[in-house]
Amino acid sequence: MITKISPNQLMLQSTIKNKRFSLQFLPEKLESISTLKKVKFGNQNLKPSYLIDIVHNLILKYYFKRENSFNLNATILKEKYGHLYNHYIKYLIDNGIITLQRNYKKGHNSRVYSLSSDVLDNKIGRYKNSDKILLKKYINRYYQFEIDTNNLIPSEIKDKLIMDLYSVKIEYERAIYFLSSLKDEDVSIYNRNRYSVDSINDNHIFYHFDHYGRMHSNYTILKTFLRKNCLLIDGEETYERDISNSQPLFLSKLIKDIQSRWVDKEELELFTILVRNGNYYQYLINALGLKDKSEAKELTYKVLF
Repeated sequence: MITKISPNQLMLQSTIKNKRFSLQFLPEKLESISTLKKVKFGNQNLKPSYLIDIVHNLILKYYFKRENSFNLNATILKEKYGHLYNHYIKYLIDNGIITLQRNYKKGHNSRVYSLSSDVLDNKIGRYKNSDKILLKKYINRYYQFEIDTNNLIPSEIKDKLIMDLYSVKIEYERAIYFLSSLKDEDVSIYNRNRYSVDSINDNHIFYHFDHYGRMHSNYTILKTFLRKNCLLIDGEETYERDISNSQPLFLSKLIKDIQSRWVDKEELELFTILVRNGNYYQYLINALGLKDKSEAKELTYKVLF
């Protein structure tokens, strides 16, 4: 059986396979080992590239989810970092980079760790991780994993969405100038945005499709100013336009298009008027006694997604 590969898939696979390094976070506490080939820990020689990769992925998850709590599964760690995976974790604990929050309980949960405040509140630099084993695993698994999972979005649409990310560039100097004003206000926001800006500038694009069908990427976690003023497509400036209550608005259009007999006509008419006028969330706030728009949106998304 011959599987047809789309032009977008071919371009994406070529782009990913040409990667020579992975741009990663480098906490101040790991700078001293970043230039070494190996680190002596007990009776074992550990690879600094693995230690940095572990911490980088935790920091990235923290910036996406805003939660400093991570389940680290032993099977997954062993598959990625080999039989010494527990020594890598112990090194990070002993050096005050991560802490164990909750121990493993058979049949219930993996070990849960958190990043130390020293990592998140201090300088975080960049590390070009060119470890061949890690790169090979990244190339072979990352793209295909994102395409094969979370099937709320058809794979051909995912292909197009991912490919389009590589055509967006950033006005680097302008973005860095803006970010410099954030450094003393909130180091966490600064680090998150600085990494995304550096990654986009290096054509190191990361993306993820969540279980609700939404796509997250370098671009979605950027500060609003950066998205509106520093992104280019084919060398041209971009403009971001917000559609009021867009998700409910699209839903009303879909319901009308399919002419569903399961929807009350009077309720649909009210819903349609509200979303067309951009008053849907305010209506919910007033009718349900909610405190603000964010609570109304969260309640709506729980129903829609």
